[in-house]
Amino acid sequence: MYSIYKVTNKINDKFYIGVTKSKYRFSAHISRAYSKNENRPLYNAIRKYGEENFKYEVLESGKNYQYGWQKREPYYIKKLKPQYNLTSGGDGIRDFKMPKHIIERVAEKNRGKKRSPETKEKISKALKGMIIPKEARENMRLAAINSKNIKEKKPTGLDCQSTCVMAPAR
Repeated sequence: MYSIYKVTNKINDKFYIGVTKSKYRFSAHISRAYSKNENRPLYNAIRKYGEENFKYEVLESGKNYQYGWQKREPYYIKKLKPQYNLTSGGDGIRDFKMPKHIIERVAEKNRGKKRSPETKEKISKALKGMIIPKEARENMRLAAINSKNIKEKKPTGLDCQSTCVMAPAR
């Protein structure tokens, strides 16, 4: 069983579309808004306007939850264009783009930090097997070439190919 629901701000008519198996979903949103202090549009609005200024309504119900979250939730989000949703629905991350100011803030915070060997190993394991599209690889290559952090490599005997002249052994 699933329900597609709409949480509407009674003051400014902005709303959120979601899918749930639980009849207590709205209560869960209220609880998370106050207990976790998450920086999400719906939760910020609940804290700002108060839970009494929001209404919860079920738009559709069905039997197959997977169909509900993969097909129907994205359908309603695309059709109704809710202001509080961060993604186009379905899997929770589709079409999500991190705001530029947050990317810059995180980059600034991490600039100059050294990673521990354990962290490097975790990152390596997470990235193994990842398929990077050709366009992305080309962009990374160009960024590396143009980076000020890349030091020019001086040729050594091991780096030379047929165009290098080896110094005579002494």
